[in-house]
Amino acid sequence: MKTKKIKTEMVTKIEEKIEKMVRKIKMEKKKEKLKKKQQEELQAKKAGKPPKYLNDFETSMMAALSAGNLISCVSQSYEEAEKDETWKEAINKELSSLQENDTWELVKPLQVGRCKMGF
Repeated sequence: MKTKKIKTEMVTKIEEKIEKMVRKIKMEKKKEKLKKKQQEELQAKKAGKPPKYLNDFETSMMAALSAGNLISCVSQSYEEAEKDETWKEAINKELSSLQENDTWELVKPLQVGRCKMGF
């Protein structure tokens, strides 16, 4: 009986040591991965390349210049936008999408003396 108990205690200790070693190995792998990522970013920075996380975005000079031209096409006020049929269509499409997806629900107007936070 005692030998069985001693064996189970030994097995438990061995399992605990194995779990500890596995956690340590995982932590070391995470550190290595982070260090590698930091080195890549540093090398890219030294080479004058944008970081990898910016690959999804257009960062060229032409894109920047054309974006400046787009701003002048945008309405500068509500009154100006209200006259634009394209804007009206876009707003109606956005509002109907929000309603279809149950993004919000209408609530009753706030009673006098009540806090907006619901307290």
